[in-house]
Amino acid sequence: MNTFLSFLAVFLVAALLLAPSLWGALRDHRIDRQLRAARQREQLVRDGRPRTPARGRAPRAGVRHAAGH
Repeated sequence: MNTFLSFLAVFLVAALLLAPSLWGALRDHRIDRQLRAARQREQLVRDGRPRTPARGRAPRAGVRHAAGH
């Protein structure tokens, strides 16, 4: 039981030390992705090409319900 508790304590300390750096890396990656998408949209608008929705962001058709519901 002591071995398991020691392992758990080491694991928790490691998680507490690594969590902020992993969180920051994921945040930086998200921001880089947003900046790259904004640059691409700006380039498309500047070139006079028609604007299209971003990949995976196509407008969805409305859900049709049966009459009377």
